[in-house]
Amino acid sequence: MDIITIEETFKNSCSNDWRKILIETKETSYIYDEEIKDNERKNTHEKKIIMKKDVEYYVYKKDVNLRLKKSGDPFREKFEEEWACFAHYPAQMYEIQLYYSSSCINNFTLILVDGRCFLPLLDSKSGYKVLPYQAALIINQDDSKTQRYINDALHKIKK
Repeated sequence: MDIITIEETFKNSCSNDWRKILIETKETSYIYDEEIKDNERKNTHEKKIIMKKDVEYYVYKKDVNLRLKKSGDPFREKFEEEWACFAHYPAQMYEIQLYYSSSCINNFTLILVDGRCFLPLLDSKSGYKVLPYQAALIINQDDSKTQRYINDALHKIKK
């Protein structure tokens, strides 16, 4: 499948066509061959590596090769543009990847507003781009909530 076909399939899908899969990451211990020998001799403790927060995948039901990936950690803790400021929580910026099989096809930046709704980046001239908007719809799994927040945000921009 070529990139244009993949993006068209993605763009024309609806949020019900996607299934959320949560990959829970837990604290994991890693111990290497040299450390095993050292531990046997010196009785030292294992080195621990702390994993990041949960990763979420959204898999297209009609073709499981097509999926979105959202890491549990924002890549920018505070996003302070006026349109993204709502009452409850500071906005955060997330990087979302669109994959087909093992290839990353596209990256999107989404903004988590109010601690509960992902929105595409917005501007006063063009509004938003279609593919990030589609990613937001899929991740939110609630088209009306997404549209309500977008309308509120666009209203702030146009003031």
